[in-house]
Amino acid sequence: MKMNVKNFFMPYLIITNHVRNAWIKYKYRGFKQSLQKNKYVQLRIEGTNKCNSNCVFCAYQYDKSEKKTLDFELYKSAIDQFVSEGGEMVSFIPVVGEALLDKLLFERMKYLKKYPEIVQIELFTNGILLTKRVFEDLVDAGMTDLFISTSGFEKDQYEKMFRNSFYDKLISNLAEIALSDRFLKCSINIIIYTDSLFPTFNRQYKRFKKLGYHFLINNFVDNWNDKIKDYNLPGFMYVAPKLKNHSSPCLQIYRGITLRADGSLTQCGCRDVDHDREMTFGNIKDTPLHELINNGTWQKLYDGFCNKNVPDICKKCTIPIFWNSNERDY
Repeated sequence: MKMNVKNFFMPYLIITNHVRNAWIKYKYRGFKQSLQKNKYVQLRIEGTNKCNSNCVFCAYQYDKSEKKTLDFELYKSAIDQFVSEGGEMVSFIPVVGEALLDKLLFERMKYLKKYPEIVQIELFTNGILLTKRVFEDLVDAGMTDLFISTSGFEKDQYEKMFRNSFYDKLISNLAEIALSDRFLKCSINIIIYTDSLFPTFNRQYKRFKKLGYHFLINNFVDNWNDKIKDYNLPGFMYVAPKLKNHSSPCLQIYRGITLRADGSLTQCGCRDVDHDREMTFGNIKDTPLHELINNGTWQKLYDGFCNKNVPDICKKCTIPIFWNSNERDY
């Protein structure tokens, strides 16, 4: 009976998910044009692969890799080469992990200030360690865009989905940050992963909306290469339906590369938790970044989508964003 009710509401949520994806496509509409000039306008940094949460919808719970922090000298070398290749945007977002657990995060951001070419600095966090002081220090260090992931604003739901006891701390952090004189100096989005049909009816949601936060709401999550199943997910949260075809490159092909905590480079900073062979360029411990990003891996991936020779990890993915075009621009 429970699954029947859950399935009954799925079409409604699929429609809202399509609307969300359309918004994402609109937001990143310039990436394809930017890519015509430079394939690597963005570099994602996995400063650490440690996390202080254990989300039911995330593959971190199955990650058996050694927990590491990206060496600072390797990081500096990567940034130097990335900028020399025309890079403009740096995002601090682990494939799995919590960015604010990176003890070198502030030093990494401050290092970017030597390059006026870097015009955008993003940070993704679960907000547990994001006190007002930390937020202000991040803005002062150069952060331009902040994304905070959470559940709907109900303590029981949060503890069920994020599987930690820090809900009250998160709410306190969000309230205090909104009072900061730096609040309007960077773009702030709260990403809600929810098992509720109507999360916008929540009193706390309305409160934070009024304070000036922007929201992205999602009832659908990826299966993380078949690691996450519907029966793992509570309430009205679903694994997104599998696609019938993958006929054009995903957004991740356009968004740039990810430097992982162990020094390896992957094209998919979104779901490549297992260091997929087809997605990995190599390791900057062994080969300079500028050589890796020009070694043909990106072009092979792009051509594979156009020729229906899609990597296995992409075939299993349930949340790609497509431009629905097979044009060979590059």
